[in-house]
Amino acid sequence: MKHDLYDATLVTQLPPQTVETTQGIIEYVEVGEGPVVVTIHGAMGGYDQSLFLAQTIGAPSYRYLAISRPGYLGTPLRSGTTPAQQADLIAALLDALDIEKAGIMAVSGGGPSAVEFGLRHPDRCNGLVLVSTIADKVDNQIPFAFKLMKFLARWQWFSNYFRRKAERDLVAVAG
Repeated sequence: MKHDLYDATLVTQLPPQTVETTQGIIEYVEVGEGPVVVTIHGAMGGYDQSLFLAQTIGAPSYRYLAISRPGYLGTPLRSGTTPAQQADLIAALLDALDIEKAGIMAVSGGGPSAVEFGLRHPDRCNGLVLVSTIADKVDNQIPFAFKLMKFLARWQWFSNYFRRKAERDLVAVAG
């Protein structure tokens, strides 16, 4: 069945598939015809966000493999915890589907895996498209200001003050 890439309900029409590769299990949906582009989601979502990336900036003349990275939706975390392992998992997916080369398109937290794919599998990478991706390890330390705001938000008067301030700021900016 042929699907319209730009159909807003497409994600509900495509049942995800899982494949056992030499590197582990990976979940994906496939849409389109033509040269292959693997789309890689960020820190939220899964194949749904990967598909949305294809729908947002992709052209209709490609075959998209919208994946779920390890730890998201139907791809178990054990399939790859590092960007290098995730790049190898993508290469194994291409092997399992008998695909020689692919373009790689990534957003946000999918960037490191995309870059690793290009570095580890240059002969299989037709190109990289990186959309607002991270490039370094994310510091998991919560800033002090966030901790302070969480503490102060316990008091209703504090929350009310900042709600009113946000409304005033919006009116000042919007006019």
